[in-house]
Amino acid sequence: MFDREAYSPEFFAEMKTRRIAILTYHKYPGEDWPMEELADCSVRLAGGEVVTMKLAERGSMLSNQLWAPVPKV
Repeated sequence: MFDREAYSPEFFAEMKTRRIAILTYHKYPGEDWPMEELADCSVRLAGGEVVTMKLAERGSMLSNQLWAPVPKV
């Protein structure tokens, strides 16, 4: 996890090939997403408990054609 100072499509692509997840944030996230975009999903937590969460995903295509998903909880 890091801030936008580490933004690099090339770095993101390298991490993807190594199966290393990255997490960053959008400086200006904008308005909340419409509730119609959220769907109930079963999620297994680290302790094994399964909960239902409303989730959605949008994304951005980076300059190197890497798809960067943007989740919403």
